[in-house]
Amino acid sequence: MVNHFKALAPPATMPFLGTVLVQESECPYFEDRRPTQIAVSAPGTLNAEQFDLSLINGMRRSGALMYRPVCASCRKCFPLRVPVSSFVPTKSQERVLKRCDPLFTPTVSESVATDEKVELYRRYQVHKHGETLSSTAAYDIYERFLVESCTKTCEMSWRTKGGKLVGVGILDVAKFGLSSVYFYWDPDFASYGLGTFSILKEIEFCKNLGLPYYYLGYYVPGSRAMEYKSRFGPNEIWNGNGFEILASQQMSELESKCMSADEKSFDLSMSYDFESLKESIEE
Repeated sequence: MVNHFKALAPPATMPFLGTVLVQESECPYFEDRRPTQIAVSAPGTLNAEQFDLSLINGMRRSGALMYRPVCASCRKCFPLRVPVSSFVPTKSQERVLKRCDPLFTPTVSESVATDEKVELYRRYQVHKHGETLSSTAAYDIYERFLVESCTKTCEMSWRTKGGKLVGVGILDVAKFGLSSVYFYWDPDFASYGLGTFSILKEIEFCKNLGLPYYYLGYYVPGSRAMEYKSRFGPNEIWNGNGFEILASQQMSELESKCMSADEKSFDLSMSYDFESLKESIEE
């Protein structure tokens, strides 16, 4: 039996995204596992300007896909960015810099999979998420999630003075900023605050490149795993039509603005199951 699905037209502001589909799933951020809808596109290759426009319109990249949560009853996934010229680290963040700067050396390069990095990624998944992966499965996920991309991507890796790899951050390059995709680190160095350290140094890298914005992905108030992003500021949050200072709006008002904007951009009456496409292709 062939499964049929309906494709959506891309938003008028982002025709370069091509076909946009709405996928239904469960929320990874809240324990009630509330239903989610995610607008997804596989645009091919985006140049820096196109990718920048996607970020400005609330999109984010995962692998070769661009996506945005467009849930029917929730809009708590707010894109957040840091204007690097006005960023001021907290006293706690300054202590992390003071502790880590003398110990670790960065290297910026193309994002590629190696046995060393995949093994570190696999160990991180066990430590952070309790997810045990075989070496083969970890390599496949790493390639699809962190190496495959629809835009220019680089990585900032961190090593001890003795050469031991302790962390890797994946960064997308937009016309006016850098977008943090993922950071994983060595569980043996859990007490060093490497996640905070990497964000601070990526903001510094963004500033050195002369790029005005550092995108931290989705800030999700109420989700313990995602609220840390608001501590890097001053910062700006997406309001449905652009970015504004985070503290300037009540979150409920902001959700309403985002929902109205998404309803204009995406036809949320349609849903799409990835397995349906897979089966239809195979048959």
